[in-house]
Formats: sequence, C-alpha cells, structure tokens
Amino acid sequence: MKRTLLAFCFLLMVTLWGYAQSGITISDTLGNPIPDKGTLVLNGTPDASDIVAYLWVKNTYSRTISVKAKKVEKSLVPGTAVNFCWNGKCYPPTTFVSMDAATMAPGFVAKDFTGHYAPSLQKGQTKAQYVFFDQSNPNDSVSINVDYNTFPAGVEELAKGATLSGVYPNPANNVVSMSYTLPSGSDGSVIIRNILGLELKRETLESTSGRVVFNVADLSEGIYFSTLLVNGGSAVTRKLIVRH
Repeated sequence: MKRTLLAFCFLLMVTLWGYAQSGITISDTLGNPIPDKGTLVLNGTPDASDIVAYLWVKNTYSRTISVKAKKVEKSLVPGTAVNFCWNGKCYPPTTFVSMDAATMAPGFVAKDFTGHYAPSLQKGQTKAQYVFFDQSNPNDSVSINVDYNTFPAGVEELAKGATLSGVYPNPANNVVSMSYTLPSGSDGSVIIRNILGLELKRETLESTSGRVVFNVADLSEGIYFSTLLVNGGSAVTRKLIVRH
C-alpha cells in the first residue's frame, strides 16, 4: 500500500512538473511580456528584403541556465525563407536549432534574438514558431508564433473608400479616439499593435462610419500603431505614442 501511494505521489509530481510554467520568458523590445505560445503578426510587402521579429528572452530562475533557440516552419510560402540569429550568430534557413547556447545568469535578459523572413517577391502568409529551451532540459521551454504577412503595395484597392483619422490626442495618456469610414458592405475593425506587430487591442466596427475609442492607460510608454482592417486586410495605419 505504501509503495503504491509513493508511486502515485511520484507520478503526480512528475505530471505537475511537466505542466509547470517555464522560467524562460519572452518580451518585446519595450519589455512588454509576450505569453507562451502567443502570436506576433508582422506585415510587409513582397519586395521587402527582410521582415524582422525582435525579441528579448529572460531567465527568471534563481540559477544560471544555458538556452538554445529553435525554429519551426509551420507553413512556408514557396520561394521564401525564414532564418534566425541568436547568441551573436546568424544561421542559414537550413538550420533549425542554434549550434550554441546562451549562458544566462539569474535575471539576465538576452536582447539579440531576431527572426528573419525573406519574402523574395512572394505574397501570402508564412507561419513560423521560435522556441527557447534549457539545453539541459529541452522540455523546459517557451515559444512564440510569428505570422509573416506580405501583401502587394497596391493593397489599398481592397479598402478603396476606407478612411481612418489621426489618433487624438497624440501623445496619449488615458483614452484615444479615431474617426473612420468603411466601404459599403465590408467588415471592419480597428486594432492597436506594438512595434513588433503584436496585437494588443481590437474593436469591431458596427457601422460604416463613426468613431472608435480605446483606453490606453494600461499600455507602457512607447510607440504603437492603430490599423483599420477591411475584410481582414490592413487598409490604413496611424502611429500612436503613449506617454504617461
């Protein structure tokens, strides 16, 4: 009976350990945390030479760990390429796991990770995932999904007749508002993203014209972008500065 109980307790501890939150965390370059398995959306044009995701990786453990980076190509537009740089080295698209690990002391923040996408004149969406894991325990990991979207420079035809006013006030402290118009029969929404393209707020538009209001008091100081989406595509983008 005692052996059975001990075995059960051990199994329970292993199970809970497997679901424990990692001490490795990811944030944007403003220090805003990005949740594990969160999604970052980056937009560009097919003629862009490089679309880059900039990420900070932190060791929140009270011990030193060695962290490697891994790339997962979830879906790749034909003719395009994804690669990454980590711990001072940039790897070719054929490399999926970093050769070296970054030695990270407790509280250390590695600020040199970049995930690169070369659209090579191709349009569409490429989905990649970047994973950061403890070299001595690969199951101790955290990841982020990155959607790289490329649209022709003439995508404004999609939103012909759509408008989005400048953000007011700008810089903003608490609340901002924008006026908008939508083409008849289209679906629209306004989103706010940080400089990495991570969506932070969204408001679905219920009419073809009006005003949309966002509370930005909970956002850290920095630069953001408000974008009017028409039928799912980016139509108009305005810069927003938050200053408390």
